[in-house]
Order: sequence, then structure tokens, then C-alpha cells
Amino acid sequence: MTTYGWYWLSFCDADRPAGQQFLGACVIRAASHEAAVLTAHALGCNPGGEVMIQGPSFRDFAPEWTGRLLTREECEAFDRAYGAEGAPS
Repeated sequence: MTTYGWYWLSFCDADRPAGQQFLGACVIRAASHEAAVLTAHALGCNPGGEVMIQGPSFRDFAPEWTGRLLTREECEAFDRAYGAEGAPS
């Protein structure tokens, strides 16, 4: 049986100027790190660049936070909504 969890994917481009390197982040439900990256690409929420992945988390997240690219401001709002407990480890 495959266990699905939530993965936090954060994207950046180190070649961009300081302050412009963050490209966005997304929360993806998947069975593994690799599947999370592939799912993000399939959903159109992988803007390219380097990816940092955290997870899985088995907490439930509201649908408006998942499966799409989040802006910096939305990531900050996500952190306020879910705090450290919401962040996949």
C-alpha cells in the first residue's frame, strides 16, 4: 500500500539578483519526493530553477493552499495559518 503525504516544494533561481531569487512554492500530495516534483510539473506549478523539498506531512491542508504555485505573500500567509506544525518536516 502506498502512503501519500503532503510535500512543500520551494523554487529559486540563484542566477537572479538578490531579492529576486525566490520563484514560489507549492504544497503537493504525493507518494515520494520524486512524485511530488513530477506532480508539481504536471499541475503547472513548477516554475523551474532549483527545488527544495520538505515532507511528507500527514496533516490536512485547506484546498486553496494546495496544487498551485504560491507567491511569497501567500507563503507567509500559509505560515501564519499553519505555523511550524503545518510545515512538512
